[in-house]
Amino acid sequence: MSEEKKEESEEFDDEYDEDVEYEYEYEYEYVTEEGEEAEEGEKETYTYRELADGWWKDIDFILPGREKEPTVFEIFHDMMVSNIVGNPKAVEIAGFFVPRVILLEIDHPKRETEYVRIMISPTDIAPGIPDAEPDLIIHFRYYDFIRTLLGEIDIMTPLWSGGGWILGNMTAALDLRDIMDAANEREVQKRPKIWPLGSP
Repeated sequence: MSEEKKEESEEFDDEYDEDVEYEYEYEYEYVTEEGEEAEEGEKETYTYRELADGWWKDIDFILPGREKEPTVFEIFHDMMVSNIVGNPKAVEIAGFFVPRVILLEIDHPKRETEYVRIMISPTDIAPGIPDAEPDLIIHFRYYDFIRTLLGEIDIMTPLWSGGGWILGNMTAALDLRDIMDAANEREVQKRPKIWPLGSP
């Protein structure tokens, strides 16, 4: 290998560093029915950051009595009770989906990795790893995941930006995204034709 090509190869060998703050800006566009004009892509900037101490004390949907920073199961449970089950739009959207089992793997900077099993249609949540193979595994950093629950960033943004990873059924990820967008009163994005609502 020539020295020039070797240097070019080494330039792209740097590994992702979790201690460095990365900022990304990207555009995404959804394909609509044929003949419709394409809308301008939305822009969302992503920068990883940790939340201030006591951030959970002012969140409306968190149930009373949470004196310590909530676990992933606790905060997702509280959001499900307050913002999903009681949200007609979220319930309507969930009704289109086939049963899904999603495993969340969440890394906390000061705690061990937390695992939460989510079931969609019917809706259920429990701590730990499911007995059956999940349709989808999503790996996040804790504060990224919290920001998605709070509606600050789209649930897919850290994943598209390299701040996490997914393994499994992509349609299940879009199902979860739609439910969370509805729960946070964000616009539920149109689906690409390849991944329609209710597709297995």
